[in-house]
Amino acid sequence: MDSIADLMKAKKPDEPPQLQAMKDYVNSKHNEVVKCSVSQFGYTLIVPNASLATTLHMETPKIIQECNLDKKLFIRIGHF
Repeated sequence: MDSIADLMKAKKPDEPPQLQAMKDYVNSKHNEVVKCSVSQFGYTLIVPNASLATTLHMETPKIIQECNLDKKLFIRIGHF
């Protein structure tokens, strides 16, 4: 019989489709790779530079509509 720890390692949480949709949106429109995460408060896009963050802030209504976001969208500048 497997232990609970082994079962939990084998079970990977499913990524919401909105995260992949946001990654695809930024990659197709701006040719940039971004990181995405979700929390109880909203979706977070981590982008590599300020110019992309500013552009995405202006496109926020379009991103929300195209990616079917049901929570608030946060855009952060960071490295990864």
